[in-house]
Amino acid sequence: MRGRVARPRFGTEDRLQILGPLEARMLEADTVILGSLNEGVWPAHPTPHPVLSPGMRAAIGLSAPERRFGLAAHDFEALAAKPNVIMTRSMRGDDGPTVQSRWLWRLTTLVRGALGDAADEALTPEKPWLEWARALDANRGVPRPARRPAPCPPLDKRWPKKRGLSVTQISKWVRDPYSVYAQNILGLYAFDPLDQTMGGREFGLAVHAALENIDGASTKLMEKLLKQELSKAGYETHSFARMDVRINALAEWSVNWAKDRKDNGWTKVDIEKKGRLEFPTNGEAFILTGIADRIERKGSDTAIIDFKTGAYPKYKEVQAGFDPQMPLLGIMLGYGELGKKAEATDYLYVKPGDKEYSLVKSPPANTKRMLMNMPVMRSKLCRT
Repeated sequence: MRGRVARPRFGTEDRLQILGPLEARMLEADTVILGSLNEGVWPAHPTPHPVLSPGMRAAIGLSAPERRFGLAAHDFEALAAKPNVIMTRSMRGDDGPTVQSRWLWRLTTLVRGALGDAADEALTPEKPWLEWARALDANRGVPRPARRPAPCPPLDKRWPKKRGLSVTQISKWVRDPYSVYAQNILGLYAFDPLDQTMGGREFGLAVHAALENIDGASTKLMEKLLKQELSKAGYETHSFARMDVRINALAEWSVNWAKDRKDNGWTKVDIEKKGRLEFPTNGEAFILTGIADRIERKGSDTAIIDFKTGAYPKYKEVQAGFDPQMPLLGIMLGYGELGKKAEATDYLYVKPGDKEYSLVKSPPANTKRMLMNMPVMRSKLCRT
């Protein structure tokens, strides 16, 4: 039953219900609308079995796939015999003109044979439903193109909560400034889809939480931590049966990675370190916030590490200023806003189970010079 979804009656008219054929046959209604009466939709074409041919099914005593046509016909017959029924179909689909359902075709043929010339009048809807539906979207005037939106509110109205962004939001600001305006000023947020399944966001948060305890952990312990965090994120226990291979490989890779870093002389300084840096302006200061997943030190070298479970930005994207998250964290570290003041010598993206790569090519990049090489980022900051 876990694979079945029972959707509540939400967001629809109280007197309207959208039901399947079996459910509809068990209820009575003043009006029944039979939709999708196109061949291939109702009835649906039988799906070829990946292993058994029709002959093989018959040989071992299984029913023929065409038996579903009879079951669907039974549903249609029971519903079409209701006192007040409206039958609908689409004349065109994604691939072109459609063919009406075999049942609708036979009923039409039967009516024409019985009534002759009077069949057209009998088959015409009592009310112009199609015209009414088209009138809902009809344009009653001459369309006039609207001017392109160019919002420019006063500076004191741009940040109702606070004047600032996180380092991850800066990337969005560079690529799509209007989304920042819509979120921070208009207060617009996208709703999660109905019946949304667990996805990359929940998985990534769980992996990040488990990797906080990676130092000195064994593979077995990491497997346990990953499952605990995935359970907290909302994953059902039974889903681990198909995720065990991935979890085990992820735990083994992460433990070996941490061991290799330690063997190479790197030591942990901070985990999930939060930082806050203020940029002075003519008015209220602009506040930049950020969180470093992991900070490590080796002698005089310091590395900022960001764990990724999905796609990570490429070197050229970061250098061009389209994804300045890591350089900005380096600047915060250089100002002492991420713990002890230090110069970041390595910006490392780590994708557990896959690979790691550094944004720093030899020689190590200077954080201030790295920022100045980002014209897009610099111009955006100046206009803010």
